[in-house]
Amino acid sequence: MLSQPYLTPHHNKFDLSSNYARIDYTYGYFNWGRPTAYSLSQELVLLTLSQAGNNSPMLNLKNIVNTISDDFPKEHIARLKKHNIQSFWIHMLLAFTLLLSLASSKTTDFQTLFLWLGVLTVTGFIRLSHNSTEIEPEAVNSESTKSWVKKYILLTTFMSSLWGVAGIILFSQTPVVQTTLLILLVSILISTIPLLLASKAAFFAQFISILAPLTFSIGFNLSHPQYLMLGIALITLAITIIFASNYLNQVINQLQETQQALQTQADTDQITQLANRRAFDSAFKKEWRRSTREQKPISLLIIDVDDFKLYNDTYGHIAGDECLKKIARAIQKSAKRPGDIAARVGGEEFAVLLPDVNSEGAKAVAERLRTNISRLDIKHASNGNKNITVSIGVSSCLPLQQIESSNQDIVYPAMLMKSADDAMYQAKREGKDAIVIEQCGRQAPLTLPENKPSKPPEAVTV
Repeated sequence: MLSQPYLTPHHNKFDLSSNYARIDYTYGYFNWGRPTAYSLSQELVLLTLSQAGNNSPMLNLKNIVNTISDDFPKEHIARLKKHNIQSFWIHMLLAFTLLLSLASSKTTDFQTLFLWLGVLTVTGFIRLSHNSTEIEPEAVNSESTKSWVKKYILLTTFMSSLWGVAGIILFSQTPVVQTTLLILLVSILISTIPLLLASKAAFFAQFISILAPLTFSIGFNLSHPQYLMLGIALITLAITIIFASNYLNQVINQLQETQQALQTQADTDQITQLANRRAFDSAFKKEWRRSTREQKPISLLIIDVDDFKLYNDTYGHIAGDECLKKIARAIQKSAKRPGDIAARVGGEEFAVLLPDVNSEGAKAVAERLRTNISRLDIKHASNGNKNITVSIGVSSCLPLQQIESSNQDIVYPAMLMKSADDAMYQAKREGKDAIVIEQCGRQAPLTLPENKPSKPPEAVTV
């Protein structure tokens, strides 16, 4: 009897108490002959589990959800919502086709069939209604996004399981019905490929839910030649789909990485490597909405390099760019909380957004920042050989939840920006190298005594 190289399980371990499954494969050999029910049916299940990941249990929904990327793109949410609509009609069309193929069979249990069809339809409508769940722009890449994707995967997996159950309860001895059922199940599996956008594990969960029950049904009837051919066709289709889905998953990951790199480049100032004005405006609106919901203060610093045009004219643009880079590093190290947002918003103008920081905290950050930049020791010969200095405008406010409206995103963040900008120009008028604090929406500037902090804070090493 001939031997042929074949991928067989070298070791398998199933611990049902922890829903853990790990399969390690090595190249082994098996003898040609009639496969047993165990070998044919379990081969597909084990191969699927191994492709889903050696270190990730695929039969546990919690573990599947954990494979969803933390920076799940909002574009993928839109694509999954579109897939939800298309998938619903695909399910209905294929279910109607199954109903027609079983209508002429005398052994069909119509009560079970219509019960199965009813549950599938209701679940489909529930998943379809999930499209109405709105995700606010600032909620993307957060727990609410994961919650939406988790529910979508849960409902899709349940619908896939219903089709898998159909492979057992609606299994017929009629060859035409058997072939039709196989084609329908493979069609349903192909329709779940967009779940690769969520994670590879989510798709392989559908793979197991749909094909494993039918594989066992065929495996236990291998004494008939027609079932053997049907089983071989099923295994061939399954392996083809596995390799195709692996390739698609790699392409999706590469495209997503490229898209993220382009997005980062589009949101970054090329000289200072801080956020640019576009990224700052977007983050400003999101943080304003968050401060409004949580009723927490928000502060803004506008920083302008004193006499920078004169410095540029004296030392040249290359030296000017180096000066801006050093100042940008000082700003990053002065506003060092994870939620602080530093950006270059103009030629020599910077902004620092400080969520959940009141005016006293913002003043402390401004003092530390002004001192650190002064200690960079960047000489300015056209300014009496003094060091480069900055003028800083500070403004803070507590957004009022009861006045939030559709135009508040534009009006009130603009008021905070204007107050900080006015304070910065007031610092310029008062001699530069100064910090001026202005309340949001009010012309009531408060200048620090002698434009200097009474107790210079400890400088941060730059």
